[in-house]
Amino acid sequence: MRIAFGILSSNNTAAAIQQIIDAIGSEHTIIIHHDFSKQPDFSVTGDNVYVIENYLHTTWARWSLVEATLLLIETALARGEFDYFQLLSDTSLPIQPIPKFVDYLKETQPDASLDYVSLNDNLTVMMSHGYRAFTVMDSFRYKVLRRLKFLHELDRTETQTIGGILVRSTNSTRKPPMFWLQYAVMQLAAHGIGFTHPFGRKLNCYAGSQWFGCSSAMCIKIMDWVKKNTQVVNHFKNMLIPDEFFFQTVILNLQPHNIAQSSHFVSVFDKEADYRGPAFIQMREKPRLFRAGMDSAAAIAAFGIS
Repeated sequence: MRIAFGILSSNNTAAAIQQIIDAIGSEHTIIIHHDFSKQPDFSVTGDNVYVIENYLHTTWARWSLVEATLLLIETALARGEFDYFQLLSDTSLPIQPIPKFVDYLKETQPDASLDYVSLNDNLTVMMSHGYRAFTVMDSFRYKVLRRLKFLHELDRTETQTIGGILVRSTNSTRKPPMFWLQYAVMQLAAHGIGFTHPFGRKLNCYAGSQWFGCSSAMCIKIMDWVKKNTQVVNHFKNMLIPDEFFFQTVILNLQPHNIAQSSHFVSVFDKEADYRGPAFIQMREKPRLFRAGMDSAAAIAAFGIS
């Protein structure tokens, strides 16, 4: 089982990335997309390491992150044979030894490992993320749906994770009037009434965490799909945070036979940062992190399988 690890790197230091490289070891290919415009002083070592020279300028919440991931997959396919592609962030470290991850992949043989949820099948995610999926970023319709979402979530003080993404929730079963207004407009948007987007019966829209893995065969299918569906890709290019939609939508619509759980464990979100990102791993999280390593293939802040 040959794995191609693809690492998205931008603001983190070379020392941090080198730590990931050393933790993975020398038996598998490691391909790094590093944004040198953000961190010019970047140099890592390893006979199995390849740093993409023609790097992209990446920006959070924009298409460039998806494009950089596609470049990692394209580079892995061009550089030689591999059985499985695993995307990593620049803050990933193993929970368990890599050979155990290999054994897990051999036993499970997933076409893809990812967290996902269909917007059509989950009303909470539809109401939370539909404004991104069904509109062009910063357009008038985008601003209308986003405003309705924020007004609807004013009384939502709780959070929950669905399909690997964080959404605001409430324990109340009462639906305020704002809910029904947003629901009506969102249903129009989802059905393309007054809104233009590629989603419908032929292309279901999925959302989820951007961190995924997939077989080499699925990598080929993804790149082929991208070439054949330029109009759909152009819609994703104009979405906010398209990395929470793109690979989930492409992979699920390719109808893989075997989908495993996501290969990443995301730490608790930071309330002080308004839930915009994972908090630092604390010692009190050690039991939870260990449990994650026992039943998941990988993790942000850690990856591996027992």
